[in-house]
Amino acid sequence: MSKRSQAPLALPPPGLLKQATVLPFWWPTNREKRASSRFSDPARHSPMSNHPKRPRSLQHLIDVTRAAIESGELTDEQRAEAEARLKSVEERTEEEFASLDHYIRNMPPAATTDITLIILKGHLLIEQKVHEFIAQRLLSPEALAAARLESHQAICLAEAMALPNEEPKTLFATIKKINALRNKIAHVLDDPGIDNRIRDIVKTYRSSFQDVDDTLYSVLAHCYGQMSELVRLAQRPGFRLPGVAANNQA
Repeated sequence: MSKRSQAPLALPPPGLLKQATVLPFWWPTNREKRASSRFSDPARHSPMSNHPKRPRSLQHLIDVTRAAIESGELTDEQRAEAEARLKSVEERTEEEFASLDHYIRNMPPAATTDITLIILKGHLLIEQKVHEFIAQRLLSPEALAAARLESHQAICLAEAMALPNEEPKTLFATIKKINALRNKIAHVLDDPGIDNRIRDIVKTYRSSFQDVDDTLYSVLAHCYGQMSELVRLAQRPGFRLPGVAANNQA
């Protein structure tokens, strides 16, 4: 008997899925702006000049990336990377596009020094995806609303719907730690142990996802992307519970 028939609630581990990079484009930093003659000379206009500190939407990020590619100010390596990532986003479904756009519109810029805001918003965005995933796996998700699950309970329920392999275990273990971190900063001002907690979260996640940068911001983005991908897969008939699939076809 196959694993799928033995565990009808199971999904493939996220590491086998298409990686969902949430901020997949080149965004000019202050250092790169200073290094460019077009930025240092006000008489010369650049399509990347006067850009805000963060993209306003996914479409805005696409437009800035295209302008950067056409400007001639990127190195060959930067240009190749920008073109590849632009192509990867253009191949995404409308639903995937909307998910990425939602994250970009609501997450503070990576350069912000307000770590509390990054944690609170990142946690909220991931929590939304956890609940979406659960809803996709249930026959009557509205009946669960009365339970008023706390974040930790919802994460545990979502984890129970995935295969107990290394990568999904790491994903949900990390989300639990992010939830605990969020609860800590919500009740304790200037927690002296926050840096150690953040380092532990990053180290835990990168033990299974080495391609993620060693920053909390990158880990939050990747967790959101992985949960978004699980939500998308949960909508496929082949991954639904028999009752759920039949209910949607009725």
